[in-house]
Amino acid sequence: MDILKKESNEWVLSFTAAPKQSPSDRPDGQILEQGRGCISFFCEENMLRLEVKTYSKDEPLLLWAPLNGKEKLKLVWRGYRVELILNGETVDEEWPIGDCLRGNELMFRDETGLITELAFTPAGPETEEASKTFTGAQFYAPKQGEYNVGDCMPFFHDGVYHAYFLKDRHSHQSKWRLGAHQFAHISSKDLIHWETHPLAVPITHDWEGSICTGSFLHAKGKFYAFYAVRMSDYTSARLSWATSDDGIHFTKSERYFSLEYPYETTSARDPEVFLGEDGNYHMLVTTDLMEGAVEGRTGCLAHLISSDLENWEQLPPFYVPGYTDQPECTDYFSWNGYYYLIFSNYGCAKYRYSKQPFGPWLKPEDEVLDGLLYRVPKTAAFTGNRRIACGFLTLAKDGRSYAGNMIFRELVQNEDGTLAIKQVPEMLSPLTGKTERVTLKSEDTAPYQLALMGELGEEAHLCVTAKPSGRTATYGLIFKAGKESFELRVEPFRDKVVIAPLNTNPFDEHELRTIYNLPHLDQETKLELVWHHGILDLCVNDRRTLICRLTDWEEQQKIELSCFVKDGECDFSIAK
Repeated sequence: MDILKKESNEWVLSFTAAPKQSPSDRPDGQILEQGRGCISFFCEENMLRLEVKTYSKDEPLLLWAPLNGKEKLKLVWRGYRVELILNGETVDEEWPIGDCLRGNELMFRDETGLITELAFTPAGPETEEASKTFTGAQFYAPKQGEYNVGDCMPFFHDGVYHAYFLKDRHSHQSKWRLGAHQFAHISSKDLIHWETHPLAVPITHDWEGSICTGSFLHAKGKFYAFYAVRMSDYTSARLSWATSDDGIHFTKSERYFSLEYPYETTSARDPEVFLGEDGNYHMLVTTDLMEGAVEGRTGCLAHLISSDLENWEQLPPFYVPGYTDQPECTDYFSWNGYYYLIFSNYGCAKYRYSKQPFGPWLKPEDEVLDGLLYRVPKTAAFTGNRRIACGFLTLAKDGRSYAGNMIFRELVQNEDGTLAIKQVPEMLSPLTGKTERVTLKSEDTAPYQLALMGELGEEAHLCVTAKPSGRTATYGLIFKAGKESFELRVEPFRDKVVIAPLNTNPFDEHELRTIYNLPHLDQETKLELVWHHGILDLCVNDRRTLICRLTDWEEQQKIELSCFVKDGECDFSIAK
């Protein structure tokens, strides 16, 4: 046993770690306080696992770092956050509740000699991460697989499009599955050149389980960030706000309030705040009614009103959509004489529209924006009376995970007030000018015709024009990635486009990759395609979009592209 001493409640533990060939369930080293194992080190072949236990929880927090030989690392404890640093870079972090080490004299038990050079020093003041510039925010993920984009909160002011978003580690599993999300931030004036910024609203107290999705507003000469705090003790969520002079550096008000009956209070989240035409500020909050007309369909938007953005009066529900889930990540805006309400159920964005500020709300024939994998988008205005949406695509192909890549869309307003959606032109790479053409025609003995059109690399932008003739039943494209093949199938007489594994039984098709209510597919149809490291981003006739992951992408993987037609004839023109 070695004695270790620390002198501060906020501390840095420096140490070295080396890999080992045969991992075991026993820690390779352990820091103990009065016989209690507080920090345990587990060395594996190419990875270090740290188990950090607090006095408030029996289940430890897990932090991971790669081990490419003997490495120097630092564990930084600040009470509300703990970071694991390798070579000056934060490779993992967690958010504790309560103390890890209460005293200043500790014991280290060495089991294998792989953890060495341990020393405690006081943690210095936090430093702000320097801003960086980059291009290409479509598919943005700060550090994919480790630090990803969750719910997005776009905001437009003075010519700048701000994309605030929930910083996610561990796919919503941080802080004992509370999420521990914080507001991160990038911005752009032209949707091409972007700048990163420090965290706008971070976790600064251990009782904050997560800073949940919110909204931004510029009023009274300041920027306001409204948010909800998911509580670590599972009590009523607290609604609050932070203010800023520049939209970058925010200061929490440290003022909180919660919903009251008849609303459910623990899951209350996602405050959407806007200035109404009545001169008051309005707040919509995701929650449930404690009592509803139909059991299981009580999800609603609570409605609050304020004259000063600080004191809020609770009103009856703003909207009760009647789905078996709470309407989350709400977005409210007016545009060219219409009012819009966007909300997501099970992550899928739906919208309503009206000629009046507070309804009655009309449900469009097709209420879904994009497909089911484009998660919880919200929108903001942009230069030129445009409206740009920002959401995320999950890392898991089937959508059964949280957070991933940032995805942008542009809304298109129809004359009747309904919405279409398309890819953002500024975010499409230019075509090379090369075009390939092929005509495929079914025969009685060969109703399915196929033509190989070449290969795609890691990234590609294609504009496919398809001209079916007669009563062509089906046409489209095939993407072959190794042993996996996927069919982008256009079905004109079902007004439907689906992306599914090749040879899928139609009764097994998954709604995750299907667009319905697409008219005129029996006429010339434009398929705008972006291929990005396993992600397929599709836009049909500049009216509907669909995004999904086709494969678990491997670098250097090649994709074979083919055209096909079944029971008919189709001319294909592919601009690359």
